[in-house]
Amino acid sequence: MKLPEHLRREIIILQPDTDVTGLKKIGEEVTEILDFIPGELYVKQYIRPKYVVPVNDTDNTVITVSLPERIMEKCMAGEGLLAQIK
Repeated sequence: MKLPEHLRREIIILQPDTDVTGLKKIGEEVTEILDFIPGELYVKQYIRPKYVVPVNDTDNTVITVSLPERIMEKCMAGEGLLAQIK
């Protein structure tokens, strides 16, 4: 489900803890969460780059960082928005 494009985006880029120098970036995972601060709905957009790590000549592994924990897993509503639901 796509969130409305007209909402402000707060972009948060999450990088792996490991050194990615020299690794090839092969894409990124983008996760959008609808959140709320008084008077404004906005979108938190988490961008997690994906890197390929060569293990040997025929094998590779992909590394990316995990998303921060959420109150309700797989829910598109952020903590600020959930706090407003009565």
